[in-house]
Amino acid sequence: MKGTEQFQEVIAAYLDQRAAEDVQFAERRAEVNRPIEEITRYIIQQVKASGFTAMTSEEVFGLAMTAAEESELEIGEAIPCQVVINRAQLTDDDRAEAKRRAMENVLKEQEAKLRRPMVTPKKPAKAESEEEPALSLFD
Repeated sequence: MKGTEQFQEVIAAYLDQRAAEDVQFAERRAEVNRPIEEITRYIIQQVKASGFTAMTSEEVFGLAMTAAEESELEIGEAIPCQVVINRAQLTDDDRAEAKRRAMENVLKEQEAKLRRPMVTPKKPAKAESEEEPALSLFD
């Protein structure tokens, strides 16, 4: 599956989920009835216009909602590009290894703490409540 097709599927799934959770969004989306191809094209155009080469999921989903809700948006021509979706999917072995490393790090930190010499904090000098009288040569 090409990256752009996968991108369209992810955006469509997100918009469907939002429509299921938010009745007002579902109504506005149904009124506009914009195809997913136009929505993803709008997102790509906005990313290009921003000058960035990457965006967070929240930013992309926000653009998708805007394109799905607003009928007055002008959707330009398709921009030739490759869309990459970053999804970190760990296997069970990867998770176990990460957990093992985290435990090793915690144990090393605790051992280092225990090996440090105990330092008792110095007590601040008492502030004298009474001043000693100054000696005078003229008395």
